[in-house]
Amino acid sequence: MTTKIRQAKNPDLQYIIEIIKEHYADFGDTFNLEKFDKDLQDIEQSYFQKNGYFWLAQAESNIVGTIALKPVQEGVAELKRFYVRKKFRRQGIGKQLLNACLDYARGKGLKKIILWTDIRYKQAQSFYLKNGFEPVDKKTFFDADVPWTAIKFAIQISQSSR
Repeated sequence: MTTKIRQAKNPDLQYIIEIIKEHYADFGDTFNLEKFDKDLQDIEQSYFQKNGYFWLAQAESNIVGTIALKPVQEGVAELKRFYVRKKFRRQGIGKQLLNACLDYARGKGLKKIILWTDIRYKQAQSFYLKNGFEPVDKKTFFDADVPWTAIKFAIQISQSSR
C-alpha cells in the first residue's frame, strides 16, 4: 500500500475530525469543537494563515493520519494533531508524517519543535523518544474544567535526522 503525505485543507475536516474522535474514544475523551478542538473549525485559518502547516497521510483513498505544526515563538513551533488510525500504525506512516513536519521546520529555519502529549499516551511517548524528542516538562491542564496531565517533549531541529 502506498501512502502519500499531502497538505490538509478545510474540505478534509470531516476525515480529520473522524480520526481524532476515534483516538479520543479509545481513552474515554470527548471531542469538543467549541473548546479544546476549536482549531479544527477552520484549519486554514488556524494553521496556514498563522505560518503553520497541516498534513494528512492518505493510503489509497483513505485519510489515515494527521500532523500539524504551529509557530509559538521565534524559531519554535508546536507539533499538534499527530494521529494515525489504529489499524495503520506500525507501518511507518507516523514516521513519514513526522519527517514531513521536520523537513518543513528545517526549511523554515526553525530551531526547535515542542509538543505536549497526554501522560496516558504511552505509545506516542515511546515514538517521540525513539525519534529524538526529549521530555522537558510536565503540567496539568484544565479542558472544560476537566484536569489532564501532559508531558512536554522537545527536539532541536539541527540535531534531528532521518
